[in-house]
Amino acid sequence: LVFTGRPRLAKHLLQNVIRQWFSRLPEICETVRGLVSNAEDAARALLAGDLAALGACLSTYWSQKKVMAPGSEPAAVGEMRRRLEPGLLGFTLAGAGGGGFAMLVTKEPNVHAWVREVLRDC
Repeated sequence: LVFTGRPRLAKHLLQNVIRQWFSRLPEICETVRGLVSNAEDAARALLAGDLAALGACLSTYWSQKKVMAPGSEPAAVGEMRRRLEPGLLGFTLAGAGGGGFAMLVTKEPNVHAWVREVLRDC
């Protein structure tokens, strides 16, 4: 769990999610079905102790969240994600997105120092 350094303002993001849902656009309906399927996959990965699969589910969730809430990844958070990506199995922002806390599943255990080093200039 890493603080992004960006406070999140979920009110506007959540309003957009509700608008998206009520629009019933095919992309939104498909994404909601994908959210359910991905949550089931994540539960199976967690029960199996499969961190690589769980990480993939987190990253898929983040992609789905960005479809549901365009603008939920500020440029600084995107840059943070891109810098960390080589050492990650998965990434997502907690809550509605926009900032706050990022959840990371790293390829290697105990890489706190590496994460701090990568994020030093963000």
